[in-house]
Amino acid sequence: MNSNSGRTAVSASPSDTSRQQAGFNAALQGNQENLAEQQLAQTNPLQLIQSLFGATPASPQQPIATPGQTGVSPTNVIGAQQLSTDAANQAYQANTSSNNAMFGGLASIAGAAAIAI
Repeated sequence: MNSNSGRTAVSASPSDTSRQQAGFNAALQGNQENLAEQQLAQTNPLQLIQSLFGATPASPQQPIATPGQTGVSPTNVIGAQQLSTDAANQAYQANTSSNNAMFGGLASIAGAAAIAI
């Protein structure tokens, strides 16, 4: 058996290796270009649809401006409660005055009737 025959299958000449390396690099470059095209198709589907249907080219997008902050004063809850309480108190006092006047009038009539008897 020849011991040289096992080595020839494993080792290649330098020209074969450089050709294989060039072929591998070309395949790798083609694969990289294919990946770049696929990524572009994923990131720009609207642009691709517009070009497919013959629509006008997309205009560059304008950044959305954030409007300025507008100052808003807080609600005066205590003042509103105070006004409500004052109105209720005035209604109570008016009702009490009316009742006092009515009972005062009745008491004076009853007193006058008691004196008359």
